[in-house]
Amino acid sequence: MPARSTLLIFTSLLFTVSCYQSNGNSNDGKETTVECLDKKDNDGDGLIDCEDPDCRLEPNLCNGDSGAGPFDTNTADPLDSDTIVESTDSSLDSDSVIESVTDSASMADTDSVTDTGVTVTEMPLDKMGWVQIPAGSFWMGTPDGNCPEGYPVASCQNETDRYEESEMLHYVQLTHSFEMMNTEMTQASIIALTGWNPACAKENSDCGVYRNKCLDVNRCPVKQVTWYDTLLYANLLSEQNGYAPCYILEDIVCRDKLAATNPRDCMTETRKGIASATDSLNNVENPYECEGYRLPTEAEWEYAARAGSLTVHYPTSTYSGGWENDDPANMCNPQLAHLAWHCEEGVPYDGTHKVGSLQPNHWGLYDMLGNVMEHVWDVYEESYPMGTIKKPVVDPSGPVDTYLDPLWVRGRTGRGCAWFRPDFICRVGYRLQTSVNNPVNSTGFRLVRTLFSDE
Repeated sequence: MPARSTLLIFTSLLFTVSCYQSNGNSNDGKETTVECLDKKDNDGDGLIDCEDPDCRLEPNLCNGDSGAGPFDTNTADPLDSDTIVESTDSSLDSDSVIESVTDSASMADTDSVTDTGVTVTEMPLDKMGWVQIPAGSFWMGTPDGNCPEGYPVASCQNETDRYEESEMLHYVQLTHSFEMMNTEMTQASIIALTGWNPACAKENSDCGVYRNKCLDVNRCPVKQVTWYDTLLYANLLSEQNGYAPCYILEDIVCRDKLAATNPRDCMTETRKGIASATDSLNNVENPYECEGYRLPTEAEWEYAARAGSLTVHYPTSTYSGGWENDDPANMCNPQLAHLAWHCEEGVPYDGTHKVGSLQPNHWGLYDMLGNVMEHVWDVYEESYPMGTIKKPVVDPSGPVDTYLDPLWVRGRTGRGCAWFRPDFICRVGYRLQTSVNNPVNSTGFRLVRTLFSDE
């Protein structure tokens, strides 16, 4: 096993990038409104139609229910981390992880306060890096008020706006510690790996305009990446740091519809990323065994986002994690605004923001909710596997068979929420099927790497 390099792709080089702006249509720089048919992603942009900003611009095009409902009033304090997280790695216990990031909320060079009282910081570039997450067990999903054996009674209240079929509570055990990027992958990091910034692709025509006012590529999250693109980025970062790549990509077709021998050949302004590929793991049985960087599994993502909590949103230094919304008619929660860029000031399509500029969770992870939704490894399946506190699901990585849907071609899972989402969507337990071959300007990613016993 090679020694872990201290080189962090986040800070490998700095760029000043001028983004191309050309809408290619005649509607004054705005995207063409799409017809919203129902609560599915019929227009293929990765968003449920009637929650799509394009729909909200022309709400008469939506003939389905937006999904809005009464807000949860559960404001119970989260239980202590050592009650919820049962660490199985004595060398990496949850207390040490939490202690290592207690000063993360105060490490910024500059602070500013918005009109709504939210403190916005600018994270120093040398603070973008990795957080170590201990192995452990946790409750995954959301409660419906009728909770399984072992679930804390004080937290067993129905989570309003939960999706019953896809957020079933189950107990999960993760047997490997891992490290996770403390921010979403930045545009500068992708430029350093490939020389191309997909967030500024000409077809987007919105880098810094309309749906992305974030112009600092060193701190802005990358977007407009396919799921296959993220596998390549993980492999390139692994190779740069001396690790065996996690993924094998074959039968590659770029988004210009032409085949490519090397997946990196797709990472250009003209070829626009990877549209399809045959993907497999590199000489391992499951992603947890990979030596190199990879997408988190869905279980790893939620475990890290919760950071020992059971609340609707993850707690921070000033927020307990409950709804605490004094105005249920306002989908922009003033409490959630301290940790998640969402539905800013009632404008659900305001754009991405600099990573790490709001409060982190108790494990030092930023933007696990808000800013951009994040690709994870798992094939999407509506229902979770059954897991109890006596017989947990161990190291889940999603169903083996690929879920087929004619609208999606191949469906994977997206976690977190994007900058335009209302607070009832920006819940830790919320999950969504995402396209693997259609990049959207509200989806990005972060990477993880398994920590083995000899590290």
